[in-house]
Amino acid sequence: MFPHASYSYCLFHMCQSLFRNFQKKGLLDLYQVLEIKVLLRSFNSLAFLPINEVSDGYEEIVASVEQKIASGMVPAEKADSLRGNFFMMYVKI
Repeated sequence: MFPHASYSYCLFHMCQSLFRNFQKKGLLDLYQVLEIKVLLRSFNSLAFLPINEVSDGYEEIVASVEQKIASGMVPAEKADSLRGNFFMMYVKI
């Protein structure tokens, strides 16, 4: 509708939306493990990277999530909620 419009996002609302999605996906119990909580919250920090580094930062976080899944820190029934394009709604690469 407005091809020349630029989008701006509010970090607070993005973080709030991400947290609500964790709730919706049943991932809040993972927040009890500090190491995983820090990892999940690191998705919010992508907003502070230069645009040309967001893709690399995203890939690093995804690799860390996969490592936690492989090590068993993330239960198998929760793994599918963390895999795939769940975070792609927030990070357009």
